[in-house]
Amino acid sequence: MQMHPGDSRLTGRAFHSKLTSRACNGSHCCYFYCITSRACNGSHCCYSYCITAEMLLGAGISLLTDCRGMCPNPFLFSVSEGHPQAVLTLQPAWSQIFTGETVTLSCEVEGDSAGWRFKQYRAGREEARCSDQYSRRYGDSCTISKARHSHSGVYWCESASGQERSNAVNLTVSSGKPKPALTREPAGEISEGDTVTLSCVVKGGSGGWRYLWYKNRQGAPVYQTDSSSGTGAGYTISAAALSHSGEYWCRAGRGRNTSYSQYSEGVKMQVSELFSTPTLTVLPGASVWEGEAVTLQCGAHINKQGTQLQYRYSKDNGTVRGAGSQDQHSIPAAGLRDTGRYQCEVEAAGTGLKKRSASVSLTVRALFSRVTLTAYPGSTVKEGEALNLTCEAAVNKTPRPELHYTIVRDGEPVTNSTDSALYSIASTEKSHTGSYTCAVESQGVKKSSQELHIELQSALQIRLLHSPRGERSSPDLDRSLITPVLQTTVTSFIQSST
Repeated sequence: MQMHPGDSRLTGRAFHSKLTSRACNGSHCCYFYCITSRACNGSHCCYSYCITAEMLLGAGISLLTDCRGMCPNPFLFSVSEGHPQAVLTLQPAWSQIFTGETVTLSCEVEGDSAGWRFKQYRAGREEARCSDQYSRRYGDSCTISKARHSHSGVYWCESASGQERSNAVNLTVSSGKPKPALTREPAGEISEGDTVTLSCVVKGGSGGWRYLWYKNRQGAPVYQTDSSSGTGAGYTISAAALSHSGEYWCRAGRGRNTSYSQYSEGVKMQVSELFSTPTLTVLPGASVWEGEAVTLQCGAHINKQGTQLQYRYSKDNGTVRGAGSQDQHSIPAAGLRDTGRYQCEVEAAGTGLKKRSASVSLTVRALFSRVTLTAYPGSTVKEGEALNLTCEAAVNKTPRPELHYTIVRDGEPVTNSTDSALYSIASTEKSHTGSYTCAVESQGVKKSSQELHIELQSALQIRLLHSPRGERSSPDLDRSLITPVLQTTVTSFIQSST
C-alpha cells in the first residue's frame, strides 16, 4: 500500500491533523503517519512519506508552519499488500515544462489495468485527469497537449475502487517560454587563432533541450564548419578568424513537436587581427638579368605583443624554403630557372594561424645567348694552312657587359681572354686537331658552345685526291704509305660530311 496527499485519509482537515512534519530542508518535506488498519509493532503500522515543497505549492497547498526544519534523508516508503502495483512515469521525463509543451503520463500496472484512472491533486482537491480539451487518453497513457498552468500538480493513477494507487509524480507548468542565458569564454579580448566557447543554458527547467546558434541575425541558424561546432549547450570556435566577428544568440528547443524557447540576449564578439596579411616584395624589381642578386622581402605587421612569426616561401606552388624566422629570402645570382610566381606564408608560432601573400612574378632575362664557335676556312684544313677559331655570343643587355672568352681543345684551355674571342693558328699541324668548344662568362653567368671537330689533311692526301684522271701513280710509291693515307682521307671526308 502507498499513501499520498491525494489519499482520502490525508486530504482536507485530515491532511493537517494526521500528518506530522518530521523535517524540511526547504526543498523536501518528510511526513510521518500511522495506519491502525492492522497490527504492527504491537498496535499499528507507521510509514514515512517525503514530498517536495514545489509539489505542495504546485498543488495549491500552503506549507505547514513546522515544515521548516532539516530533512537529511527524505524518502518514500511503501508496502505491498498483494494488490496490483502501478508505476506512473512522465514522457519525456521533465518534471517542469512550459505552457504549450506536450507531456505524456504512462501508468504501468502489474496485472489487469482495466478501470485504472489518472488523478491530479491541485488547489487542495482531487480531480480526474485526461478529461479536458487539452488532454487525451490512449490506453494506459494520458497525453497533455499544449500544457496550461492548470495542469500543474501532483499526479497518480489509481484503480477503479481507489484502493490501489501508483507513485505520485509532480508536474509543474510554468507560464511563457523560458529565456536561455548566453555567456562567452573568454569574456575579454579575442585575437585570431584563439579558442572561443559560447555556452547556452535554460535555467530553472528540466533537460532535453537541443540548442540552436545564430549569428548577426535571428531566424537562420549558423552552420558548423571546420573551425566551429555546436555540441550540446556549447558552441566552440576552435580557431577564431576575423569572419567570426559579430553578434550571437542561442535558442533551445525540445520535444517531438519542437517547442522553442525565447532567444537569448545577444553576445557580441570582436576578433582582433593577430598579424596583418603579408605582402611580398621583389628587390631590385620584378625583372632582372641573369646573374643579378634578388631579394624576396615578406612583410607582416604584428598587432599583439609577444607573437612570434614563421616564414615560408614558395615558387609556382612548390616549396623554395621551409619555415624559418627570416622575413626575407635571397637569390645570390638569379638564373633563368628562377623565373616564376612567388608567394610567402606567415604563421604565428603555436597557434596554427597562417596567412599567405598575393603572388608576385619574377622574370629573369638571358644576359647573352647563342654561344657559337666557328672555324675559318673550315673544320677540315690543310697541313700548314692558317686556321682562325671565333667565339661569339648574342648579348641582350644594354650597355653591353664585359665578356670573358675561353677556348678549349679536348678539355684543355688554349686561350683565355677578356679582350679577344679569336684563336688563330698560323700553320696548322697534327697537334692542332681535336674537339674544340668555347665558353663565355659574365656576371657569374657561363655558357658554352657546341663542340667543333678540327681535322687535318696532309699534302699526300691532297695529291691523291686531286691527281689527273688516267694518270698512273709512280711505280716507286710505297703501297704501305698509300693505304693509311686513303683510310685517313675517307675518315676525314665522312666526319666533315656529318
